[in-house]
Amino acid sequence: QGARTEAEHLIAGCLLNDSSLFHATMPDGRDLAESVMPLDINDEPTRRVYAAVHDYLSEHDTLDAGDLRTVLEDEALVRHALDLKFHMDRLCGEDPELLTLELSAAVKALVAILAQHAYAEHKQLDDAEPRDVANVERHEDRRMLLAIQHARAHPSSAREIGRAHV
Repeated sequence: QGARTEAEHLIAGCLLNDSSLFHATMPDGRDLAESVMPLDINDEPTRRVYAAVHDYLSEHDTLDAGDLRTVLEDEALVRHALDLKFHMDRLCGEDPELLTLELSAAVKALVAILAQHAYAEHKQLDDAEPRDVANVERHEDRRMLLAIQHARAHPSSAREIGRAHV
């Protein structure tokens, strides 16, 4: 499975293990509820689980495993949610600090991946636009500066996920 799917699974699994993390501050300074929106999740069953949990926790303080059958619309999603939860149980055990570190690393990785995708889309649209020849050099300098800033602000998502497991 890819880095994005792994990050998405970790985020959902952490939240299913400790619903108080919904309001935890993430590396970008926002809380999880704002940093990762349901539409940011690409993996379809994980997105459906995360969206239901996100909606539920927007109105309630906590979510426990017993609430999953009420929150999720079908048994397949409940099983997927429990798989995500148990994966984090195996990874972190009973260590809430490790769970928080895993969540932060996964959110940072997903945000970096989303930024990379947004940059690529912007670049693709930008390349498709006709440009005035006099502005090409200035435009390329701006693009290079943005790429350098992006690389510094968002290190490789694979390194971020790998660092969390060490």
